[in-house]
Amino acid sequence: MLVLKAMLPFLDKKRSQVNGAVSYLENRIIGDDFIKVLNEAVLAKRRSSSVIVAQMPYRKLQGRVMRKPRPECRILKREEVIEAKQLRDTLGLTFRELEKIYNVSDSTIIRALRLYL
Repeated sequence: MLVLKAMLPFLDKKRSQVNGAVSYLENRIIGDDFIKVLNEAVLAKRRSSSVIVAQMPYRKLQGRVMRKPRPECRILKREEVIEAKQLRDTLGLTFRELEKIYNVSDSTIIRALRLYL
């Protein structure tokens, strides 16, 4: 967002779109208003895209609260990584299955196995 704000004085064609993005990121407008800004730019031939047909009737923070919560953020202990590798090798468990066992995201399992073993 800081970069967008810093760019504003130097923009000509994209100023309205960047202002819309900043307003949305600062939680001042709802997503529908931001989409409207982008569509106005398309209709005025300042944006080479198709008209966006979507509904986002929420401010950014409201949308973040409503999204699916992520698994508990934590790192795996060395013993857990070794055990996860053994379970994967011997039982053929998938990363998704290991995710449920260790209560971390599947990407955490993948990174741990790649980095530490």
